[in-house]
Amino acid sequence: MRRIRNAVADAHPDQAHDLSWQRQTSIAWALREAGDDEALAAPAFEVFFDERQRVVLYPDTLAALQALSARWPLFALTNGNADLERIGLAQFFIGGLSAKAFGQGKPEPAFFHAACEHLQLTPHQVLHVGDDWALDIEGACGAGLAAAWVCRRAPPNPRAPQPSLGLRDRIWLSW
Repeated sequence: MRRIRNAVADAHPDQAHDLSWQRQTSIAWALREAGDDEALAAPAFEVFFDERQRVVLYPDTLAALQALSARWPLFALTNGNADLERIGLAQFFIGGLSAKAFGQGKPEPAFFHAACEHLQLTPHQVLHVGDDWALDIEGACGAGLAAAWVCRRAPPNPRAPQPSLGLRDRIWLSW
């Protein structure tokens, strides 16, 4: 599936922002390669998508979202296809934007700027919190936002992230 998913991504760079399309197209490709009916891709994707919404939260997530949303407006940016309403977290966010809906995603500066516009804030007034160094942290900083990296596991090279952007004014959360 990884080989097929990579081939789909290579063949359709214009769809890089739509992970649902990529997943369903990859399933269809795999079915075709196996000699099965690729019309099964749509119902197979629906099974996947339902399971995708069954998120097991870290034990501290709800308390953190409750505390943060009581103090600041939270806005979700995602390259993926998680549905905050179906996951049960929508009440903590004033809104959100997906790469699929926007037409491009992280690390593109326009994606971060669209979130700022929705919040009616300038980039230097926004803190982006994310768990992917390249997409979230480098992307946000490249768009002029402050960034906080949530890193629940030790990075492969713990010294690499800090000096790569010279982030003296940025926050690095790690636990």
